[in-house]
Amino acid sequence: MEEIIVYPGKELRKKAARVDGWNEEVARQAKRLEEILAGVKNGAGLAGPQIGVGKRMFAMKGEKGIGVLINPVFKAITGDAVFPTMVGEKGKEEPFLEGCLSFPDWYGTVKRYLRIRAKWQEGKDGKLVEKSGEFSGFLAIVFQHESDHLEGILLVDRVKESQGEWYRQEGEEMIEREFNF
Repeated sequence: MEEIIVYPGKELRKKAARVDGWNEEVARQAKRLEEILAGVKNGAGLAGPQIGVGKRMFAMKGEKGIGVLINPVFKAITGDAVFPTMVGEKGKEEPFLEGCLSFPDWYGTVKRYLRIRAKWQEGKDGKLVEKSGEFSGFLAIVFQHESDHLEGILLVDRVKESQGEWYRQEGEEMIEREFNF
């Protein structure tokens, strides 16, 4: 985690620049995103700005492993933004608590879209290749969260905007807390 910039790191607020081509530097940065994300057990995504790379790219854990999405763009959103829920250990529905590697031990409730379509690019054979797809549920949340990072928008902003709640992990428990950053 020492390579991940934590709040209030100034790099987190900078809007990332578009990637205009695939070269050795971009390939190295994409590989670094993948490696760092693979090394954290409680992370599902990691954006360039979180490791000091001011480029529009993020790594995301998916069904086929970790992929790096470059220049991601929303194509369509289905439905309204809602506070996602999940079924907890006791079989009871409870709020989904969104976390961020740049806010260790803090989690919040955030309104998100649960189905999105997007397009992005991936590096392949020395060039950028166009891709598109649909994300739903957890992966839709991760895509939105990491896309926010590319705009300099942080979890704290989305929790405030959603009028959500904050929780701090203390040992094995999640305790509702005031967030005074």
